[in-house]
Amino acid sequence: MTLRPQRSCNINRQQLKETVMALAQTIPQSNRAKVLDEVIVEAKLDALNTVLADRGISADRIVSVIPLPGQTLVSPTPPQYRVLYRAI
Repeated sequence: MTLRPQRSCNINRQQLKETVMALAQTIPQSNRAKVLDEVIVEAKLDALNTVLADRGISADRIVSVIPLPGQTLVSPTPPQYRVLYRAI
């Protein structure tokens, strides 16, 4: 749906509001709940594969695997992977 400018703008605020609301309802929303989900796992391939298999996450649903560095100060944590995947 493309909007073309009209020569005359004889539209009142109520009509404008109704038009905007109608357009907002027809545009697919990308911020709906649970489009993406995530899991954080230890940065080892065996651990990653195990978690993916346990949760039934196939390779075509994976959006990104982000390596998270480990921390040595305050609260030591090992390196991890943050996996973003498409929710069902």
